[in-house]
Amino acid sequence: MNLEAFLLPEEMDHMPDMFVVGTQESGGSRSEWEVRLQATIGPSHVLFTSAIFGVLHLTIFLRRDLLWFCSVPEEATYSLRPGIAYKTKGGVGIGFQFFGTRILFINSHLTAHEEKQALRIQNFRNITRSLDLPRLLPHKHKHKDVTHRYDSVFWLGDLNFRLAVNRDHVFERLKKAGPETYQHLLQWDQLSQARHKVKPSVNLRKAQLPLLQHSSMTLVLTIMTHLPSSVFHHILTGYCLRVIEELLHAIAMIPAHCSKHQTISLS
Repeated sequence: MNLEAFLLPEEMDHMPDMFVVGTQESGGSRSEWEVRLQATIGPSHVLFTSAIFGVLHLTIFLRRDLLWFCSVPEEATYSLRPGIAYKTKGGVGIGFQFFGTRILFINSHLTAHEEKQALRIQNFRNITRSLDLPRLLPHKHKHKDVTHRYDSVFWLGDLNFRLAVNRDHVFERLKKAGPETYQHLLQWDQLSQARHKVKPSVNLRKAQLPLLQHSSMTLVLTIMTHLPSSVFHHILTGYCLRVIEELLHAIAMIPAHCSKHQTISLS
């Protein structure tokens, strides 16, 4: 019930200008969730926009005084299971212009199971080619890939890429949990292995999984090593949390049409 450790960890040295929260298999009331997020973040930020698609939810909170520098936000969705009323797999995107920089956030839930890596990569391609964004912002040429229509793209969610290695090996390594253990295990990370297949033509980078170096994550992994093997197996194969940061034209969010601006921080 307490979200402070999640949104405002002790290690945070400054208050971000923007909070972007994406959830999958979301339960409960959408409004209740957004109210809880707002209450945790505090009055310095406001709910800029949110989008929902089945059980996928994407919310953006922005510092109050920065609202005037944003375009009207636009959203789009894509289902990986068309025809099914209960939407669990797919993507939801929100795009807008912040100062002079076009930013796109995509929250997705891709196909599960270790052996379906090729299908997950196809999921990625389907989403990038199906999100109809932007619709209001002017553009000279509408590229078939939505990630080419924005300056900065942040992809988050339950991507379902797994550790393609023997479970017992992971089990043993986690007994000595530490930064070197995580780096060792990530060599079998399917997402890292597949990056060159997904987007070979652009600078697609995966975040360095800061949660793995957080004390709370170490605690979670320590607890996991004491679980029954059957339970631990499901947790291990569900090792899916990822954040992909794709910077197409610039690493920093530098306004293209402003001569004076402040540094913007993102959480």
